[in-house]
Amino acid sequence: MGEQGALPLVPIESVGGNSQSSRLRDYSDDTVRTSGGFWFTQKNKNALVDHLFNLLVETKPKSPPLTNYINGEKAQQKFSSDSDFHFSEKYLMGLLDIKETTLLDLKTQHQQFVDKIRDLQMSIFGDPQKQIYGDGIVMVGGGRFSWLALLNINQLRSTGCQLPVEVFIASEQEYERDFCDRLLPALNAKCVLGFKELPMHKYRKKLQIDGYQYKILAIFASSFKRVLLLDADNVVIHNPDILFDWPVFEEYGLVLWPDCWSRTTHPYFYRIADIPVGDHPVRGQFMDRESPDEWNYHDLPGTLPNPASESGMLLVNKETQVETLLLSLYYNMFGPSHYYPLLTQGGAGEGDKDTFIAAAYALRKPVYQVKQSMKFLGYHDTYGYHAKALGQWDPTTHTEEKMPPYLSNFYDFQDGDDARLMFMHLSYPKLYPDKLRDEISWEQNGELKHRKLYPGKLPNSAYGFDLRMWELITQLICPQWTPNETKDAASVEIQDKLTGLGLQYIKNSKANAECQGLFLPHLEYLRTHTSTEEEFYNYE
Repeated sequence: MGEQGALPLVPIESVGGNSQSSRLRDYSDDTVRTSGGFWFTQKNKNALVDHLFNLLVETKPKSPPLTNYINGEKAQQKFSSDSDFHFSEKYLMGLLDIKETTLLDLKTQHQQFVDKIRDLQMSIFGDPQKQIYGDGIVMVGGGRFSWLALLNINQLRSTGCQLPVEVFIASEQEYERDFCDRLLPALNAKCVLGFKELPMHKYRKKLQIDGYQYKILAIFASSFKRVLLLDADNVVIHNPDILFDWPVFEEYGLVLWPDCWSRTTHPYFYRIADIPVGDHPVRGQFMDRESPDEWNYHDLPGTLPNPASESGMLLVNKETQVETLLLSLYYNMFGPSHYYPLLTQGGAGEGDKDTFIAAAYALRKPVYQVKQSMKFLGYHDTYGYHAKALGQWDPTTHTEEKMPPYLSNFYDFQDGDDARLMFMHLSYPKLYPDKLRDEISWEQNGELKHRKLYPGKLPNSAYGFDLRMWELITQLICPQWTPNETKDAASVEIQDKLTGLGLQYIKNSKANAECQGLFLPHLEYLRTHTSTEEEFYNYE
């Protein structure tokens, strides 16, 4: 595309005559020929973006979707620390049914896309017509996710983070003028309208653009050079500004966090992406075993390492990792049909989560996956343990530095470690007010009882997380909220209260109807039960 700021290049799709000479005759003054043999004119300002989507269509896998499993068996769901099961090459080859013709098709189309994105010569992942610079946070909103984003941004601001935030709204049906034009700007945030900025409507019939695809498109459409991508339900505990100043991020340009699950990628992926794989393990708890049937395949050199990745948050430099992001876009566009099954084989969390690390490996680009393993957070009751959130660690600490490579799932934190949780992925449940009655309370002998979802002291956190969330939730939707009379680090007061009441989701669900009978009593319970000792809930 030339230097940043230069006019974009557009493919000539219909020109009088079929010969090359006739094309030059019609467009002699503003026509450019790329190294890949494509002819362009500089007349359409959205050319490069449109051409990228054309490339996706041109290199779409021609083979049928990968839906058949040998003997109907999908990958077992095992933690990467489990020692009772081996994800050997033999086992992984015996799950998804992939014909040789399908393998050849995927390999051919994959290589064509990689070759053609290099012809694009994009200097940054994004629309060249936009000024892309600085650091910022990106989320996907729309519908109920706009509520989660509003809650998330208020928590960001309560930690002292002032980085700008962009909320990606994919469709016109999910656009809410008040949310985008009034609520977000007051929080140094704004909407990015995907349905206006990207040619999604034009390509919806040719490409699957929905759900998981929105996250990579949100990164593409953002105006930031360096992005912290957060799922709308993944909130920070501490100010995340320090992540952008971390030398490891400066060096790698792509930082991912680990999932809890063993990697179950089909070995054919490495043939498709032309990634050499070694013949003897170099890591992992089974590396000293003699038989290949007792090795984890993903302990071999060249493979994506255990554990699998999580994509509830990622840190990326859109300039140094432009090709990685373009290939991740490819994997996501054809994820539901081909690449999600290839990367996970029906295992836990199948979706976009491994597309970023896979793209980096395929292109031999640097990628850093945090060594500290995720932490489940939840409560114990009569029926056992209930995980309610996934905690992820701040990687800028000395604890991360001294973590042994490849063995983080087995590391016992020592006294004096400075490990601290940075993110809480609030997935079980997501904090939708109209869905929380049975999560935060129960009836016992005619009395309403309350429970914390995340009891106990979070490592190196100065406040109770349940209380912080409910201070924010009730200020956003409950007119009767009053400040906490007891000084508590979790009890913050936001400037613009009741802004949640303007959201269509809150209006439609009438979620604030629970304020008097449930939400404010729950807030009072949390204000008066501030012990960091883990509670056990006994149901009589």
